[in-house]
Amino acid sequence: MRTRLFGVRRCRWRYSPCELVVAISTGPSHTYNPRTSQGNWVERLGRRWDSRREAASKVERHAFEASVVIAADVETVWEFVTEPASNSELEQGFVKTFPVPGTPTFGVGHQYCNVHEDEAGNQRVLLTEIEEVERPRHLKRRILNNGTDLVRVLTLEKVDAGCLYTVRTETMAPTADVEIARHLVEGKMRQTLMKVKQVIESDRIPALSDAAERLIRPSGITRLTE
Repeated sequence: MRTRLFGVRRCRWRYSPCELVVAISTGPSHTYNPRTSQGNWVERLGRRWDSRREAASKVERHAFEASVVIAADVETVWEFVTEPASNSELEQGFVKTFPVPGTPTFGVGHQYCNVHEDEAGNQRVLLTEIEEVERPRHLKRRILNNGTDLVRVLTLEKVDAGCLYTVRTETMAPTADVEIARHLVEGKMRQTLMKVKQVIESDRIPALSDAAERLIRPSGITRLTE
């Protein structure tokens, strides 16, 4: 039955008011009728939420990479980037480094500790082990005690402008946040690489030998706050 009221055509309701609200908000292909659909629309929403939550909690191994060209020969860059004491020039809060007694002096299996201190004066120790060495081209080392199974691979390649230095970091990270992590991690990596470039190209490396004598102390393994 159709009637006109003030020139406006009136039609019978196809849905009850409750059904109409849901039909308008979801579109005709997702109409929810509590008498016939038996909550399928709500169930689908629940499944979508579960899938998003599962993706957010999924942690996988991801790789991040950054490179820089340094105006120096490969051997010079190698000597600097493979020396743990070089962190005194690169990292804020770096205190010192020392080798783990009983491990090889340098090479596969060599372990060393880097001590860092935050603004509150709290210290933490990162234990690192060298897994692969191909002097002066390739070095792979793994941090054993940071909880993310972090691996760092250094690659050096001779180019016309000097040395192409590439760092690849592999670590566990939530898959849902990997692009945010990539932005943060690779941004910090590029900052560190630029510091490496500045130190090497400014001929500040000779001073590092004195720092190494001061920072590398085997006895420090029992005196971390020295």
